Amino acid sequence: MKSILLLVMAGFLSFISCKKGSNQNDFWNSGNWNRFKSELKVAIANNVEFIKSKYPDFYGYSILPGEPYNNGNGSVINMHLIIAYNNISDIKEDEIYYKYSVDEWEHYDNKSLESITPIIKSLYSEFEAVYNEKSNSSNPKAEMKLINKFQGTILSVLKELKNEGLFNLEKNNPFLVIWISDSESEIIYKSVKELNSQDVIEEFEYEFH
Repeated sequence: MKSILLLVMAGFLSFISCKKGSNQNDFWNSGNWNRFKSELKVAIANNVEFIKSKYPDFYGYSILPGEPYNNGNGSVINMHLIIAYNNISDIKEDEIYYKYSVDEWEHYDNKSLESITPIIKSLYSEFEAVYNEKSNSSNPKAEMKLINKFQGTILSVLKELKNEGLFNLEKNNPFLVIWISDSESEIIYKSVKELNSQDVIEEFEYEFH
């Protein structure tokens, strides 16, 4: 009788484990990720077209996803994406630092990507339901995976738009970067390398390494 009970319990625990694993896989393949990517792409494209029409000397464009683990809202990713951009005429000093440091740029826009916020919130709610809420504790490995997927999705959108010619200008191609203020986050250097010419990469790395 005891052995039968142990087998039943083992089977139940195995079922719970499989169900949990299945829920986790469902989250990473959630349709909300595709929605996040497609709607972010449209919002960025519309924003860049507006900037290009208004500022013919536009040269720098950045998405600021916030500093991971420090967003003041209890999440490890920021719910609100910010855009920053700059024009050649905005540079007050002829130095590489002012050209590439997004912290020094003139224009910040926290409204153009507001339509994406509900999607990010929905994704984070899904994440919490699977990983955090029931255990009431954090899962550092899953949180890091979430950060990487979140930032990686933004990078893939910028790469697609660049390849489609959105950032092709008559006089120059804008400097593109995913920026986290006061940080040496890997995504900054990764985005610079994947979104810019070799000359720009070398200038940036010389200044910021």
